[in-house]
Amino acid sequence: MKTFKAGLWLLVGLALGVGALYWGAQGAMGVLSDRSLWEKGTQAPRVRVGGRVKSNRVILKTYELDVDFQDAAGAVHQGHEEFTTLFTSVDQEQQPELRYDPADPSHFVLSWARDVTGGRLMAAVFFLLMGPLFLFGAYAYARGQSRSEAGAPPVTPRAAG
Repeated sequence: MKTFKAGLWLLVGLALGVGALYWGAQGAMGVLSDRSLWEKGTQAPRVRVGGRVKSNRVILKTYELDVDFQDAAGAVHQGHEEFTTLFTSVDQEQQPELRYDPADPSHFVLSWARDVTGGRLMAAVFFLLMGPLFLFGAYAYARGQSRSEAGAPPVTPRAAG
């Protein structure tokens, strides 16, 4: 039973570790991509944003935004933008701006995402640090369980008294 339990915890730790590393890498690459597009992109004359914010109180916030915008030629485009911040929030009272790639209008960035770059980077670093921690913890737990099964003497309860 201990082997099964150790294997289960190892799988859980691996899933959490790999997931955290992936999410952190995606967040960091998203910030870099958005920065480049903001500098080189074309500003959209009209932007409309809706969606929701998932919050873990004040610490983590994930923004899932549905975006409609009009390009410089007048064509309307729709898209989705999602990002996570740590310890920061988007000022939703501020009218968002949008810049897009004229060669591929489905590639765009909102000013809201750019305004919380520091919080997005902190979230990415947090997940990049937590990934190896989960992986190491799962490995250490599984290794400790296998060592105890391999040769540790059984624990006998002491008599009261």
